[in-house]
Amino acid sequence: MPRDPYKYFRIEARELLDGLRRGVGELAGADSDPDRVTRLLRMAHTLKGASRVVRLPAVSELAHRIEGVLGPSRESAVPPTGEQQAELGQLVEAIAGHLAALDQPVTPVSPGPTAFGDSAAAPVLPEAVRLQISEVESSLSSVAGTSAEVAALREEYRGLERACQQARLVASMAGRTRSAVGRLPAEAGDLLAGLEGLRHRVGNRVDRIDRDLQRLHDETSRLRLIATEVLWAFLERTARDAAQSVGKRVRIETHSDAPRIDTAVFASVQEALLHLVRNAIVHGLEPETARIAAGKPREGVVRLRIEQEYSRLHVICEDDGRGIDVEAVRRAAVARGWLLAAAATPSSMEEAISLLLRGGLTTTATADEMSGRGIGLEVVRAAVSRVHGRLTIESVPNRGTKVVIEVPVALVARPVLAVSTGGVQWLLPLGSVVRVVRADSSAIRAADGAEELHDSGQVIFYTPLGRLVGGRARVARARADRITAVVIRGKHGIAAIGVDRLHGTAEAIIRPLPALADAAAFVVGAASDAGGVPRLAVEPEALIESIRRARIETGAETVAHLPVLIVDDSLTTRMLEQSILESAGYQVDAAVSGEEALERLRARRYGLLLVDVEMPGMDGFVLVERLRREPAWREIPAILVTSRESREDRARGLQVGAQDYVAKGEFDQRRLLARIGELLK
Repeated sequence: MPRDPYKYFRIEARELLDGLRRGVGELAGADSDPDRVTRLLRMAHTLKGASRVVRLPAVSELAHRIEGVLGPSRESAVPPTGEQQAELGQLVEAIAGHLAALDQPVTPVSPGPTAFGDSAAAPVLPEAVRLQISEVESSLSSVAGTSAEVAALREEYRGLERACQQARLVASMAGRTRSAVGRLPAEAGDLLAGLEGLRHRVGNRVDRIDRDLQRLHDETSRLRLIATEVLWAFLERTARDAAQSVGKRVRIETHSDAPRIDTAVFASVQEALLHLVRNAIVHGLEPETARIAAGKPREGVVRLRIEQEYSRLHVICEDDGRGIDVEAVRRAAVARGWLLAAAATPSSMEEAISLLLRGGLTTTATADEMSGRGIGLEVVRAAVSRVHGRLTIESVPNRGTKVVIEVPVALVARPVLAVSTGGVQWLLPLGSVVRVVRADSSAIRAADGAEELHDSGQVIFYTPLGRLVGGRARVARARADRITAVVIRGKHGIAAIGVDRLHGTAEAIIRPLPALADAAAFVVGAASDAGGVPRLAVEPEALIESIRRARIETGAETVAHLPVLIVDDSLTTRMLEQSILESAGYQVDAAVSGEEALERLRARRYGLLLVDVEMPGMDGFVLVERLRREPAWREIPAILVTSRESREDRARGLQVGAQDYVAKGEFDQRRLLARIGELLK
């Protein structure tokens, strides 16, 4: 049977059509709802985009005309006139006619390939996903009901155990009787044997059913998760369609650290994702001529990423375009009456983003089918709000814009490394595992009352995992010949945990812990193994923080300061210094030149700089001099780390304003860390 390119579009379009009909009819009512026009605009905007994806230009044009009629009413806060309401009704019914034609029993014909060579039957995933989810939820409900029956059966089984106890008592009493009671002892023994056999068989079956139900529950839950490759196909098609419409060359880059995500979450925010991708291409990326003039590649880049935590999903859309035009936003806000022209000074980027998030503000001079009415970002904000998520925007002029949608999730599929300590299994996110270390116990050394792992030239904070959860190491350190440690990385450094055993890698379906669960701060979820035994999922950032906190409690030093910037053109030196600092708990950025260091200083605050002297372009002496001349950077300490060891060079380094001068030939890791600690106090 030919594939139907409108299968899922019909479901979404009918919902939107019903909403448009209802909303247009309500415009004639006596009550005046100021948000009614905004809601109608959102529905029309979404229908326009969806119809473009499945190549229905007539529906897209009609939805665009609805926007044109409603736009002035939102601008002026004056309801549409009777004539405009009649026009809206005609447009809505015209859309209904086109949608009805899709239901005719004709063989679907592919409208032809796009400029990118893709079939027009786009992998749209809107409302139909909800139907599949409802079936999964129904199955899960049935499993839960059966589990309750099994729990009741287990209670009955306990009654059988009590009957066996009574039978044993009767058999014991019968055994003490004499021949006067005839065959009673033998019959009591037979009764006991029968009951014991029944108890054993029923108990085994109840346990097996319980395990099977748990496995069925996990497998059914897995059906709620969708492969991220399918989502990328969906969003990539949207991006290509938008790029073709505005005549821009765009490259789409995708990445996800989760193989599958909760389909219910994606279905709830898919509308927002569509608008984010379109906005990045239509508003964010410059035309080809402008990119060439700005020294950028002809082809614009839109990066889509999914970052999965145990209870939160981050969907990131980032472009390398022009960034938000702060002055254009200010002018648009003045035109809307949101700012007074006389009092409106040039806004900051934060103020411009705040204005855009209010919705209804556009910097596009003319409205077309792709943009121009300031509705897209408003739709994004509304969609994220519906699922109790959070929307954040960052933008740098002439460098691009990043939009992050953060939403809660109930299920997570994560590749994990399973380990155990003290008889309890733990799951570590595989992406956070740097390496596994099997070494002699001498690799663990005492330091300021705490412990450190010395491995591959690194000194790494170390704590046995059992100690962090209130237990004691199963084998005393003095008696252990070998240790197994897992080195994990977080956003702000690395640490190592000691474990008893490694169980290998797997993909686990992890659920959040109950709100009242009494667990360590780094335990954020649980998953069951094939036998139904719970395994505790660990969040790396919180685990590393717990290791550092344990060091504080034992008297070891740690840091919680602004990040350190390493400035060195040597990759080897940068990686060595970064490894040393991250092992000590510092956040670290790196720059390969003095010029790049200045760019990073403009974009982020730093607590200290480690600077090489001999670099191409601006050398270390000049960079430190520049720091001391700028009021914003004057107080940032700097340490020069260089192979130039002469007395004259050392004197010049201190003269230009460096707080210390470290010769690479005399490099001492502990001295460097101690000096950094002093300067960051």
